[in-house]
Amino acid sequence: MTEMVQELKVNVGYSAMTDDLVRPNQVLQECGQEADRRAEDKPCLDRKAVAIVSFILAFTAGVGSLLLLVPQLASSGLLAYSFGLRHAVDADHIAAIDNVTRRLTTSQRRPATVGFFFALGHSSVVVLMCIAVAFASDFMKHHLQNFTEVGGVIGASISGSFLLAVGGLNLYSAVQLWRDWKEQNRYGGHEHAIAGLCMRCCPRLFDGITEPWHMLPVGFLFGLGFDTSSEVGLLGVVAMSNGLGNPLWILLLPLMFMAGMVLVDTLNGLLMAWAYGKALEDNMHKLYYNLFLTSTSGIIAVMVGSIELLGVLAVTARFHGWFWDGVSKINDNFEVVGIAVIGVFLLSLIIALGCFHRVFPPGQVREEPGRADLLRYLQSGDYIDRSGI
Repeated sequence: MTEMVQELKVNVGYSAMTDDLVRPNQVLQECGQEADRRAEDKPCLDRKAVAIVSFILAFTAGVGSLLLLVPQLASSGLLAYSFGLRHAVDADHIAAIDNVTRRLTTSQRRPATVGFFFALGHSSVVVLMCIAVAFASDFMKHHLQNFTEVGGVIGASISGSFLLAVGGLNLYSAVQLWRDWKEQNRYGGHEHAIAGLCMRCCPRLFDGITEPWHMLPVGFLFGLGFDTSSEVGLLGVVAMSNGLGNPLWILLLPLMFMAGMVLVDTLNGLLMAWAYGKALEDNMHKLYYNLFLTSTSGIIAVMVGSIELLGVLAVTARFHGWFWDGVSKINDNFEVVGIAVIGVFLLSLIIALGCFHRVFPPGQVREEPGRADLLRYLQSGDYIDRSGI
């Protein structure tokens, strides 16, 4: 009896103490149920996507309608919304959502709300900042610059370190995936062979991020830079200086900012969830896509995290020169880097799809080795069916 068959015997219910074996048709039925569950996964993602995007659009329409009641804030509200759309494509947003979505998807889920909760946590910083501006404008106008400088260093340090850690682990996982790919003849469809970075090298490192909503505090920490918070806060100060009596109306501005950023980051998260959940029906197909996408996400995260930390070093140590000036310029235009990151991700996905038919020619039937060995074992008669006893 080969080692593979011995493992299969354990997987189908073999007991060393009783020498019993559960009925083989139960095993095949469970396999069929698992396949049905995976087939239903994509429609479930589609329903979640429609529901969450519809909610965001309804929220935006509601806040926009309230803005019509305050004509003095109409133009400021549109500007705040554009700030949210722009900030959502910052490179640290894209990389964080990309890497966390990739990790959660490996547990046979398609997390649709990673980007939503990340943006919600991030924009909550803006709301808190604008509340402070609305009710303490005199104090904030004199101390806002200090908050911006200190918070910028803290926020960039946290997000840069987070991205370096997750990106480095994704690159390690990509190396392991490449080894699995080279050994595909021995690849028997075991789930651990295609597990993500935390399941393979350090499963307890990010135990705190096991659900999409856990990105809420991560987004809050990323938002401590106060860079966009200061923009919306200053809009509130300007609006109050124009003679608007009730400071509560100022809160419509951060809500418009939130609506714009949540929309774009949610769409980004849905795109990542769709891409990483591609071809879940076949483990070799999933291994192929994961190899492409994990490598891309790891490289992106390491590059973005490095740029952020170099920017912090340039500001705190006051470095100058062509290199450090270039780093500072990149950090000042991070939304451009974010758009480039989306482009690189889409390009890698297009390349993966283009090469797919070369790696897996149409019409070629590839039966998973583990299932083939199981069927041969069941047909050999080496087991004892005592289900009727």
